[in-house]
Amino acid sequence: MNCKMLLIPFLMLFSQVALAQEDSYNVVVVLDDSGSMGDGTKLADAKAGLITVLKQVPANSNVGICLLNHGWLTEIGPVNQAEIEIKINAIQARGGTPLAKNMKKGADALLEYRKQHHYGIYRLLIVTDGEANSGDADNVEPYLKDILSRGITVDAIGVAMKSDHSIARLLGDNYRRANDQASLEKAISASFAETSSEDSTNPDGETDFELLANIPIEIATECLIALAATGNHPIGTAPVAVIQIAQIVAEEQQAAPEDQPEGVPEEAHEAQDLSHNAATTSAVQTERSSATGIGGLFCACICPLFFGAVVLLFVAVKIMRKK
Repeated sequence: MNCKMLLIPFLMLFSQVALAQEDSYNVVVVLDDSGSMGDGTKLADAKAGLITVLKQVPANSNVGICLLNHGWLTEIGPVNQAEIEIKINAIQARGGTPLAKNMKKGADALLEYRKQHHYGIYRLLIVTDGEANSGDADNVEPYLKDILSRGITVDAIGVAMKSDHSIARLLGDNYRRANDQASLEKAISASFAETSSEDSTNPDGETDFELLANIPIEIATECLIALAATGNHPIGTAPVAVIQIAQIVAEEQQAAPEDQPEGVPEEAHEAQDLSHNAATTSAVQTERSSATGIGGLFCACICPLFFGAVVLLFVAVKIMRKK
């Protein structure tokens, strides 16, 4: 079966469901509370700017604030204006700059929230005045690349730094400098601003079906795998689905064509491959969905039957056409 044809219903389904949802704005702020932030008015400006912006966030916003040295000031959820202002004003500057581990902590919280609520805009805002500690610095770039690959927008603000932070190279325009309360407020506000979706019309006038027709089989297969996976596993780890699918692909590539038994119709081989892949995908999804009650039961029982029925129908049609 052509993988590209399978992409069409997947894309149509996900696009329609996504459009039907009201986007929520889910932001985790990783705030530097290291000793150097106490120099001058850096921390005071950051706190004032953050409080001002949080008073203006939309009602459907969910915000979490994670401090580099003191953990969660408030976990991700609806903004309680009075409570959060008291907590922000109580922040004190002391400690080091364990940036990477707190980037991971903030991103993992967003991924877990997305796993539960699915739709919305997810952003990680980093506010810092310096580079990560030596024991933590090696993980900053790989963690950042992993976070970006999961569809989380990352913004960073360099507070009164003499030169750009090392992560500026990977963030481009999403990195901003701020040297006072006004510029900090403006930079923080930009991270909470609504991002409008761009027009997806192809300038050449091609339809989505025409564009899909030119996708190589290998890329179409990867797209189907990506659509089947949630991408919400913790930063710095590989999802179970990717590991098991990679093992299956490696095993199938090693199998020689002559190993196939003689006299078996081509359609049967194709059906076996489809059934094997569908069953494996269902098993992987079941493992990830087991904690969701009815969802886990659905993946464990209904999905294999559904895919099996589709495969049998596909084989039957091809055999009848040949007759």
